[in-house]
Amino acid sequence: MMFSLWQWVRRLWSPAVELVIPVAYPQPRPPQPPQQIQAESPQPPQPPQPESDNLSEPEEPKAKRKYDSSYIGLRRDLAAMANYILDRFESLQIRRSAADLDGQNRARLGELWGCDFLLLHRELGERMIGGSKWTTVDAPATELTATIWPIDYAIAELMIAGEYGAVHDGIFLTRVCSITAKEVRGKVKRVASKMVRYTMGYFYDDGQWSVCEGYAGLFGEKWVVLAIEADEWPLEEKQVREDLINRIFNSAFTARYEWHVAFGTIPGGPRLLFPTNPTGALHLFNNRDRTPGKARREALKHWVDEHYRDSDVDLSYVCNHLRGQTQFSWSGFDSELFVSQYDLEMNKFFKLQAKEWRSQRKHNRVKVHLKKKSHEEAHPHA
Repeated sequence: MMFSLWQWVRRLWSPAVELVIPVAYPQPRPPQPPQQIQAESPQPPQPPQPESDNLSEPEEPKAKRKYDSSYIGLRRDLAAMANYILDRFESLQIRRSAADLDGQNRARLGELWGCDFLLLHRELGERMIGGSKWTTVDAPATELTATIWPIDYAIAELMIAGEYGAVHDGIFLTRVCSITAKEVRGKVKRVASKMVRYTMGYFYDDGQWSVCEGYAGLFGEKWVVLAIEADEWPLEEKQVREDLINRIFNSAFTARYEWHVAFGTIPGGPRLLFPTNPTGALHLFNNRDRTPGKARREALKHWVDEHYRDSDVDLSYVCNHLRGQTQFSWSGFDSELFVSQYDLEMNKFFKLQAKEWRSQRKHNRVKVHLKKKSHEEAHPHA
């Protein structure tokens, strides 16, 4: 006991350098992994360098910005897909037409030329997030024929060798157009009140291509292939074409509520459509080319929310409206932004609504008319 007390007194009266005084030190850096040291000649000790900012490290942003890094990968994949499909038309050669049994391949190609083909690609479609300002891509599609008739719609799909009967890799284009009984006279066995002509183009990676066409009619709730030789076709072949027409009608129905962007490389040639929406288009294409002769990019078509504009003369109401450009250049493509048909109708509705508001509102400003003073009144002592 006395020994312990003596040790405590001795520690208390020891020199100050032995005291443990807690002070605030900077937090130590985490240990770095050991690096392999090569044998080198000894170097003289370097003098300590003054502390300075490490310019190699990025500075903290002054203000946080909302930024979705997924757009970086989406831009890359979008441009790659557009290049892959549109390249088929840039390198198209008439002499490489395949399976031209009746010599009409070139004429049928004209049915596909100049169309806008919506790409049906599940993975890219989910990332593009199509829709309008008030709807989403998941809109239901029932009673389609009566809703969107007449129809002129085209889609593009990828062909992968070994899947769904495809022999080679390539792209598959389909266009469906409404036709009348007079146009199919002598080409089908029977007619229906609603009929379509479908044109299908096969464009392979090796340069081979072919185009065929056929007709289908709506009987009851089912589309039926109307080709004269269709009775000799396997049931699976007819079912594939009928399912294809149904998918095109589903896509055409939702297209009314979707914004799209079109990419093309050949003036007047085929273009590729991708679904998008007002907000997504502004973010995705904010790196588009500037208009020649202008320092800033012109704004793309977008919605401006309703607001009131106050001036010295009056208070005016500004309704929801569309504003901006639709033509632009991006990643080497001549591009065009398509506003959904539903948004265009809403734009007209809001303008009529604003016009009615302006015609019925009561003015809350008092206009004062001042009488101009004569020279004697303005300068009484002159």
